[in-house]
Amino acid sequence: MSADFSSSLVIGPAAEATVAASPVTRSRIAWLDSAKGLGIILVVAFHAIGGSFQAGLLPRGGFFEAAYYVVYTFHMPFFFLLSGLLLKERLEKRQDGPKALIVSSISRLLYPCFLWSYIQLAVIYSLGKLVNTPIDIGWIDLISPLWAPPSQFWFLYVLFVLQAIAAVTLSFANGIVLASIALLLRITVPFLLLSGTILSIAQFAPFYVAGVLAGPKMKNWPSLIKHPALLALGLLAATIFAALLSDRTGAGYWSAYALPASIMGTIALLALAAVPRISTNVTLNLLGQRSLTIFLTHVLFVAGMRIFLMKLLHIDAAWIVLPLAVLAGLAGPVLLYIVAVRGRLQGALGLS
Repeated sequence: MSADFSSSLVIGPAAEATVAASPVTRSRIAWLDSAKGLGIILVVAFHAIGGSFQAGLLPRGGFFEAAYYVVYTFHMPFFFLLSGLLLKERLEKRQDGPKALIVSSISRLLYPCFLWSYIQLAVIYSLGKLVNTPIDIGWIDLISPLWAPPSQFWFLYVLFVLQAIAAVTLSFANGIVLASIALLLRITVPFLLLSGTILSIAQFAPFYVAGVLAGPKMKNWPSLIKHPALLALGLLAATIFAALLSDRTGAGYWSAYALPASIMGTIALLALAAVPRISTNVTLNLLGQRSLTIFLTHVLFVAGMRIFLMKLLHIDAAWIVLPLAVLAGLAGPVLLYIVAVRGRLQGALGLS
């Protein structure tokens, strides 16, 4: 999902898919791409479910709302951890310290964040009442993405800040200091703020820093864990229990009450990514390689498919609309990337 994984190593059967799907020749880590593939499927699927609630396609309560809460406790913490895994390696490869890395991240994270924030806002505004939540754009909406990106784009903004904090800190201190900063943010900021970008930075700092500190030991992750499928199932069961228990507090899926579920769910996905057939799965590997493009554009494809089916074809059967919306949210961005590469526009569109 982020540029942190642009220099991984492809191994196993996924290598052929990599060569066929991307002009990038840099090496990649197969299990890491597959892990991102798992994560991005959850992001797209549960954004589609959330949109279906708003559209009246799915009823509130019951299985889907419970599943929505459970998955939301850990799918973004999982991505923040993955995003930190190769930071130390990237820093070690740069002779000019964190400055060059931060400058590079402006083009790889902030530029696509701002560009697609405005594109998505423009599309939503232009569709008017066809979307779930029509918007009126005032002058504040034109500048607020600079400090509070809308919709899903907050992730890239928060990731950039956490990456900068980690890179600068590691340039003069060790991992203990970085971990202390992350814990201090997580403990103190939620008492001072109830929402906003700074709160998100604090909430996800421990997960990103955990990835940074674990990174050097995680490159061969599938070989380090025994019985990964069994571990994943056990942790997933524990995650569901902990998440539903925390839901009773009403504090939210990223609150302190949900932290046990966030931690166990993140580890469960890591264990699942270590299962041999998953870690080398061609489809997951491809989705992982294109996870940034999918993340940036999937809302447009998901909503577009839902609007096409419900508003134009008058199909309101959830069992038809929801799977097709998820498929559009995954396949559409991949096709967009292919078109962008052929037109040599992937850099201009922030998809590289």
